[in-house]
Amino acid sequence: MKEYFYKSEYKWLYLSTLFYTFANSFIDIFGVVMLYKNGMPLYMILFIYGLRFGVMGLFSPLFLKVSSKSGIASCAILANLLKIASSYMIQNGAQNNILLFILLMGLPGALRNPMPDANSSKYVETEQRGRYNSMQSVSKICGQALASVFVAWGVTSDNNVLLLLIISIVFLLDYLCLGIIDYRPKLTNKHIFKKTIKYMFTNMNNYELIYALKTNHIIERLFAPLYIYLILQDFVAFTTLITVSLLIQIVTVLLIGKLTDKNLRKNQLYCNSYSNLHYYNILICPK
Repeated sequence: MKEYFYKSEYKWLYLSTLFYTFANSFIDIFGVVMLYKNGMPLYMILFIYGLRFGVMGLFSPLFLKVSSKSGIASCAILANLLKIASSYMIQNGAQNNILLFILLMGLPGALRNPMPDANSSKYVETEQRGRYNSMQSVSKICGQALASVFVAWGVTSDNNVLLLLIISIVFLLDYLCLGIIDYRPKLTNKHIFKKTIKYMFTNMNNYELIYALKTNHIIERLFAPLYIYLILQDFVAFTTLITVSLLIQIVTVLLIGKLTDKNLRKNQLYCNSYSNLHYYNILICPK
């Protein structure tokens, strides 16, 4: 297993992923189910989560603005605080203030979604990228599986206060892990927010494609679990099914990482042996 911990920074990135996924699963996997259980109609849930991703995309330049001035960890703690607030609203009547709830759901994604790619570019060696990604996937799966059991216990025991407290503590642990490897990405363009908005509205074909792909993500990650819950009509059975399906994925994830790195090395060696073919290196070989 030591090849999965090639650098000390990997350990903190894995732990951050585990903690963040654990706490965030309350919103990503169970949020739609709990909103439905609390009486929110399906059309309103679809409306909220659809606009959530719109807000996330619209404000995505916030990550570069905040992280370049005060660091990656600052983005994490700000996003996590907003996540805690949205978790509270899921438990205590999000329908009372829909616009605020949509902002609390969308802004954390704008601050956090670019972070894994930024950290990967900063710390991960090319020859370790496959195994690193595999361990990150395992960390996410473990976080989601643990969250499944934990949330089921909190919901069935009607212990919302303790549920929210533990989620808040885990979000804090995520921030502490990122704080150890904190850095400030360089902002090459001071007008990134304005240019991003202009790009989205002057290149609508690309933007529509991205939004369509994100819509598929909404269906897969959010409404598939809700559909399963509607069929089962049993929160414990739903949680058990989600947990087992997540754990089964671990069987293949680590193997995929090793095979990815192995194929990458073979491809690189092959490219090096034909380095005189300049056009071949440009078109096929990894950089």
